[in-house]
Amino acid sequence: MLCPRRALLPPSALNGLPVPPARGTAVPMSSRPHRAPPEPGIRGESMGTAIGPEGWRAGQGLLAELHSRAQLAQSQLGNLVNGQKECLYEASEAIIDVFDLPADKADILRDFAEKAVNLLDKAYQQAEAKLQKLLKALESNNVKVELGPRAKKTLHVTPEGERWYVSAHMVEDKRWLISLPIYRVSAEAEFLDILGLNSEALYYLQAGWRASDELDLKGRPGMTTAQTWQVLAWTAVRPGLQHIAIRKLDLNMKGPKVFIGV
Repeated sequence: MLCPRRALLPPSALNGLPVPPARGTAVPMSSRPHRAPPEPGIRGESMGTAIGPEGWRAGQGLLAELHSRAQLAQSQLGNLVNGQKECLYEASEAIIDVFDLPADKADILRDFAEKAVNLLDKAYQQAEAKLQKLLKALESNNVKVELGPRAKKTLHVTPEGERWYVSAHMVEDKRWLISLPIYRVSAEAEFLDILGLNSEALYYLQAGWRASDELDLKGRPGMTTAQTWQVLAWTAVRPGLQHIAIRKLDLNMKGPKVFIGV
């Protein structure tokens, strides 16, 4: 089941440079300096109002990093999602073979995998569209940065004209954890009791997950993971009707991660 700042010129550097022409003197096109495209940034009035001078410096650094991570995510997202889909298909077929499931139970397991794959397709389409809008807004300096309402170290980056935002949280080692939201991508599917264990044995297997990755969702167990195989491993010890949802794409320095919740 395992699937696999710019530097400032010193004064001495100005010696020998041509004297600028007097005001009103025409400058030939060939001698005019090339204007580089704007770096990812933000309208100053929005940033200053939102988070003040300290936030301005933090926000400007964040935007440059966000642009880099979004570009990386855009280039890798397709392969990432395809790999997760392939893992779901291969793992479900391996379970059918190993446990020698009859045709009716095999169909139920395949339906679970197919619904999860359909959610990945929907999440991919939404994430790809949002990454395009985010990159365009960053490159044209049309984003708004605000403090998150609950966390002092969390910033919300909103492309102009959009109602969604990228969430960026700074952790203790001054790294940014950046997430792109994914909305309304969920489904319900049945996962069979493939292990056939008694309640006591199942309880001890569940205890391992409770001590590690399992979540308590208002009294109900849950799991959110970027590792596709964990979805199947966890549901195997929590069989029954499952609510599957994809709610975010993490934009990491080494590449994006899609998180699946069950």
